[in-house]
Amino acid sequence: MDMTERKQAEGAQQARELDLRLILDSIPAPVAVMTPSGQVESVNQPTLDYFGKTFEELKRWGTSDAVHPDDLPHAIAVWKEAIETGQPYDVKERLRRFDGVYRWFGARGFPLRDLDGRILNWCVLITDIDDRERAEEALRVVVETANDAVVSVDESGAIQFANPATMRVFGYEPNELIGKPLTILMPEFMRKQHEGGFRRYLATGQRHLNWQAAEFTGRHRNGREFPVEISLGVSVTERGHTFTGFIRDVSARKRAQEDLRRSEQRWRAVFENSAIGVALTDMTGRFVATNSAYQKMLGYSEEELNKQIFLELTVEDDRKENWALIAELVEGKRSQFQIEKRYRRKDRRLIWVSNNVSLVPGTEDVPQFLMALSEDITGRKQAEDTFRLIVAGTAPTTGSDFFQSLVQHMAQALRARYALVTACDDQKRARTLAFWKGDGFGEDFEFDIADTPCENVLHGEVCHYREGLQGLFPLDKLVADWHAESYLGVPMLDHSNRVIGHIAILDNKPMDADLRTIDLLKIFASRGAAELKRQKAEDELQAALKESERMREELAHLAHLNRVSIMGELTASLAHEINQPIGAAATNAQACLRFLNREQPDVSEACEAALEMVRDATRAVDIIDRVRSMYRKGSPHQEMVDINEVILEMVVMLRDEANRNSVKMHTELDETLPQVMADRVQLQQGLMNLMMNGIEAMRDSGGELSIKSQLDEDGQLRISISDTGVGLPTGKETEIFNSFFTTKSEGTGLGLAITRTIVESHGGRVWATNNTLRGATFQFTLPSKKAAHA
Repeated sequence: MDMTERKQAEGAQQARELDLRLILDSIPAPVAVMTPSGQVESVNQPTLDYFGKTFEELKRWGTSDAVHPDDLPHAIAVWKEAIETGQPYDVKERLRRFDGVYRWFGARGFPLRDLDGRILNWCVLITDIDDRERAEEALRVVVETANDAVVSVDESGAIQFANPATMRVFGYEPNELIGKPLTILMPEFMRKQHEGGFRRYLATGQRHLNWQAAEFTGRHRNGREFPVEISLGVSVTERGHTFTGFIRDVSARKRAQEDLRRSEQRWRAVFENSAIGVALTDMTGRFVATNSAYQKMLGYSEEELNKQIFLELTVEDDRKENWALIAELVEGKRSQFQIEKRYRRKDRRLIWVSNNVSLVPGTEDVPQFLMALSEDITGRKQAEDTFRLIVAGTAPTTGSDFFQSLVQHMAQALRARYALVTACDDQKRARTLAFWKGDGFGEDFEFDIADTPCENVLHGEVCHYREGLQGLFPLDKLVADWHAESYLGVPMLDHSNRVIGHIAILDNKPMDADLRTIDLLKIFASRGAAELKRQKAEDELQAALKESERMREELAHLAHLNRVSIMGELTASLAHEINQPIGAAATNAQACLRFLNREQPDVSEACEAALEMVRDATRAVDIIDRVRSMYRKGSPHQEMVDINEVILEMVVMLRDEANRNSVKMHTELDETLPQVMADRVQLQQGLMNLMMNGIEAMRDSGGELSIKSQLDEDGQLRISISDTGVGLPTGKETEIFNSFFTTKSEGTGLGLAITRTIVESHGGRVWATNNTLRGATFQFTLPSKKAAHA
């Protein structure tokens, strides 16, 4: 190349560089010009400003100095590919700013070629996309974590994106859907319609459906179809249209809506068909809705009620309390309340109602309101008044006065002319216990129940004949004489449901009887049955008391005979026992005389003999007193008794009888025993019976009789009498205490029976057992004060 051509080329190069510089400086975004090998050849001012470097410093930078480490491998790979192929490239990368902060940039590089197509330079336009990238990242997070399925498709209808929620909604993993047609998520019947509408939109821009919250049917991977709600959006780029849909499974909502619809239907059915009145009012008390039962109860139509306030229908005396409860309900002091009050019907008749009122919270569309469930209780109130009237009239009475009061008040309260109560023992004949005949009490009478209205009642049925009674029972003369037209009867039953009588009311005009009236009669039939039972029990008690008194007198007589009999058996022994002190007294009297008749009287010795004589006489008197007490016949006398003292008295009394039968007696007495409250003579008799029984058991062989007293672990006094005689008959240990049981040819069989009665009357018990070797032991207990308070 000659000098001229070289200068022309250099001039052209300089002109090109000048033009490139002018172009670079006119671009507001960072731009760099690179050599074909990738060296920085030129940059504009925005590039220098971003990196905070001079051009010379920037030329010495490597790629790793500017690009984020995480983006560096991809950026180098894209650049190498562009160098090798000479094709433009696009890459997203984060570049480090002068303050060290990385921002997202889109780098678009393209080659600058000469006329021969050789690459002279690479021009790289760097666009700040940091805000867009961050927004896209935020959007990606939202999409990835959304509960709704998010699906994007291209113009061909192929799925390009699916978020994780598609697995929950449709049963597909996101990567399974990529490239598949959108129709895979639709039922068969919808696919052609969708495809037609999709093509029409691409051709004309006309939408064939609502893109916001449109309802369709989705298809799960398992073939299940379910309702979905879809909201669609579209974005258009140079690559074409991209459609994105947010798809929500609304199965639960649909079910809830259906449940709500059914619930509303059920509520409406309950509201309209309820046997109880239902009324809804606003917060001022004005009716907004009432059901037919409420309207019928008050005699108004719904239109008429809707013009009124419930307080206007409430009796004035009940209004204050009613409104005070409403105020507490509104203030939140209570959640509901129940009130019994009076309404005045349209026909001006008063009725009693039970109202259960609650405050129903409002919703977005419906303000809060009051709901009242109303039941007509007029009949119940009348029954309660009738019940109170009859109870008040009969409460203070018993016996025949009760039955007379019952029939009088029953007839007056139920507005019946006749009322009667009967007793019946054989279901054939009945007798009245009381009879009210309209103007007073009638005389009681007996009658055959056959062919009377009472017959079925006295066989256990409740019978009500509203009218035509004489025609139904033409053979009943009483019904004819009374001109009775109607009848209501209820049986009286005892505890085993046996009919023992009945109560009935009759009238000379037709008589209605509702369940409350029948229940009322049943209540008083039960009360009448209880009174009959009480009367019977009282009669039986009086008879039992008389018999008990007779038995007590008989037992006392038998006990006296038993004592007399035993004392008769002990006559010889007692005579010997009395003779001893009397003989000793006579001897001491003679000695006293001798001491006094001496020439020199021995007064001291005479006094001593006289004292001995007094002691002997006192001893004889004591023996006679004990015998006399055993013979005495009188009422029991309770006193504090020393049981050991009683035992020793019986030992003294029976000592001679024991000696005559070769029986040795010895005692083992607990000196610490407390006294007991008892009848001393009865205890003497009980002990004497048991000790004599032991002596007689050893009459032929002799032996030992042991009497022991002690305090047992329960704090009771226990007395034991043991002998070495023949013992108890085998298997008869309990029978020996029965009256008239005896194993002796001359015995009465009353001694042990009387002993048991005496012990048990003192709160103790008596029993007998055979000894291990020979003989038997009789034991009895008596309660001490210590045991009684334990």
